[in-house]
Amino acid sequence: MSRVRTKALKAFTTIELLLVVAIMAILATSAMAFIVTYYTTAVVDSEMNIIRVRLQRARQLAVGNATGEAYSIKFTGSNYIMFPGTTYSVSDPDNTVFTMDTGVFVSTTFSNDLVTFNSYTGRVTSPGSVTIQAGTFTKQIIINALGIVEDII
Repeated sequence: MSRVRTKALKAFTTIELLLVVAIMAILATSAMAFIVTYYTTAVVDSEMNIIRVRLQRARQLAVGNATGEAYSIKFTGSNYIMFPGTTYSVSDPDNTVFTMDTGVFVSTTFSNDLVTFNSYTGRVTSPGSVTIQAGTFTKQIIINALGIVEDII
């Protein structure tokens, strides 16, 4: 007589499959939270560096300006405008408008959100700060009375 061997079928149970899917969902959620936080941090850091460079550029233009004009930057929430002079006019053709990434907002401690660098000296009327924010993440640029970016927090 010959024996017939039957091969046992091997498979995953429903509980095992559900457990694997649940673990994958938890890992994906954790990774997504990390990615969003990293992206927000990178965007704020990038905008902070760009604004810092543009503040320094406005100061350089005021100091080295042959016409003796001051240079200013007006912050308006999600964008900012660099222009010669001390008074902001929406229709001025010399305005240079810079738009920030979506979800990034800026505020200042300067009067009317206007930073003005005086001609030849580059000084500002009073020291202040510019705060860049996206979600709960913020960075701050501090400008001293000499118009120099003193600290980045």
